[in-house]
Amino acid sequence: MNTYFSKDDPLYNNDDLIEIFLDFDGDGKDYVEIGVSAANINYDLTVCPSVTCGSWGGSGLSGWDIVGLETAAIVTGTLNNLSDVDEGYTIEVKIPFSGLSSAPGSNFEIPTNGSTWRGNLYTIDYSSGAAKDAANDYLSWSTLPAFGFHQPNDFATFQFVDLLNIKDATLELPVITFLGGNKWSISNKEILDVSLFDLSGKEIQITQNDADIIDLSTFSKAIYLLVLGTKEGMSTHKVVVK
Repeated sequence: MNTYFSKDDPLYNNDDLIEIFLDFDGDGKDYVEIGVSAANINYDLTVCPSVTCGSWGGSGLSGWDIVGLETAAIVTGTLNNLSDVDEGYTIEVKIPFSGLSSAPGSNFEIPTNGSTWRGNLYTIDYSSGAAKDAANDYLSWSTLPAFGFHQPNDFATFQFVDLLNIKDATLELPVITFLGGNKWSISNKEILDVSLFDLSGKEIQITQNDADIIDLSTFSKAIYLLVLGTKEGMSTHKVVVK
């Protein structure tokens, strides 16, 4: 269910949503939280759970915004209709580095090749009463020792890699071209493996009648990740079924 429909509303109190936490310097003291609901309403705030900066300090919901933040939501089903069965929803978030530079206390620096951040991804499903069934309705990307999202010491670590600086300049990976009608062509690069995943990481079965054409015209509206494997390596491509 979704009950909030204005920017910076406290979606986390009641709505189905995803949350993104980013700790740029990894100190666990100040980090950014972004939430986006299935209704494509978002909030952004800074969090400081440490007593050294005031418990739950930061700038709060209305005191700071990420300039240039863009979000999109694709619902496979009907929003706020409990009489039908929904398949789910997909969220896409665009976060410009320039919009993060003003985050108070975060020590943000534009990442370079090899830079590491700490952070986590979450999803909350309130449709069945998350407080009653935390094990199934609250999901975390990084494994946490106990219930509760705000555990920065247990955030995952991820690294930025500049693919343009790959030493092997002769590396040629396959490319895809949108043909229309939710179909894509694949450049002929001796494809050894074709895999399709939803944004939760679940692999989706796909059948190819033509080795060079990906046909997703019968798939549900959503964003998918198409992974192509060759002798030279693997490439990942975002495809949107509309």
